[in-house]
Amino acid sequence: MSSQPKHALTRESLRRLLAGVGGAKTEPTPEPAWRGHDWRQCRCFNDEQLRRLEGFAAQVATAIGGVFTRFCRRPFEVTVVSTSQQYASQVTEQLAVSAAQDCFLPFGQAEDRPYAVLLIPAKTAHH
Repeated sequence: MSSQPKHALTRESLRRLLAGVGGAKTEPTPEPAWRGHDWRQCRCFNDEQLRRLEGFAAQVATAIGGVFTRFCRRPFEVTVVSTSQQYASQVTEQLAVSAAQDCFLPFGQAEDRPYAVLLIPAKTAHH
């Protein structure tokens, strides 16, 4: 009785398997519908994207007004005064200067894991 299994992989059988796999034709992969983003290249929103962003900001303002109304039990109207594009470096510089005076209100679906933060100037928050 031999101790070698009946279907052992030998060097020759591995070579044939690898040759068979390497010889199989593959279909060309289609180009993805998205394009990779180069974070080193500065980009700005176009007019359509700005309109959509302003619409989203208006929806958020309405929702925040409702939250303030329920929380404070008096009517609040929250409106978007302006929208602007800024580079991240400009925002971080402004935050470094004003962060000690501003108020931050976290919000989101789960109380223990907010997914956004609302920055409110101290003068507005104390009114």
